[in-house]
Amino acid sequence: MTVVFIIVLIIIAILFTPLGIRIQKNDYRQDVDIFLTKFFNIRIDFDEFIRLFLTSRKNRNEITFESIVNNFKLFKEFQNIIEDIFKHSQIRYLTIILKGKFSEVDYEIYFKTSGYIFFEMLDEYLTRSFKKVKNTYYSIQSVKSSVKDMLVLETYVYVRLIYIIKAFITNFKDTKKIIKLLRKES
Repeated sequence: MTVVFIIVLIIIAILFTPLGIRIQKNDYRQDVDIFLTKFFNIRIDFDEFIRLFLTSRKNRNEITFESIVNNFKLFKEFQNIIEDIFKHSQIRYLTIILKGKFSEVDYEIYFKTSGYIFFEMLDEYLTRSFKKVKNTYYSIQSVKSSVKDMLVLETYVYVRLIYIIKAFITNFKDTKKIIKLLRKES
């Protein structure tokens, strides 16, 4: 009886433990880290993570237009589930820095203006979609020399595993559609 109680207690602890997702893309690191806080850490290379969204399950080495369209359809099916997960997630910090080298002042003005409009729209979307958004930092920088990375991105998102499971259960029809699409693809 005590063994069953301990197993149930461990399962409850895992379900209510926060799941942290840290995405870093800068000049030094390109990683997506997933932390089941206090238990284990998973680290995925950023390029491999992006490749998962752009390739098919049959061929992970080649990015084709067909695989991008299929993944977009799958994302559209996942949309309700993702929105439900976002409602229970928190962004602990978000840093986005756009860098550019400009030969003319006009291009720099257009780039900065459109960049700040994009940042405003992004901030509006994030505050509308997520439970909490803390510590956001957006910047556009002009650089004199050539730039290795035009985008610097660092974010840390927290969500509890129980909310992810809840999103799949409450959107059961979408979950069934996704499973059918994944079976059809393989």
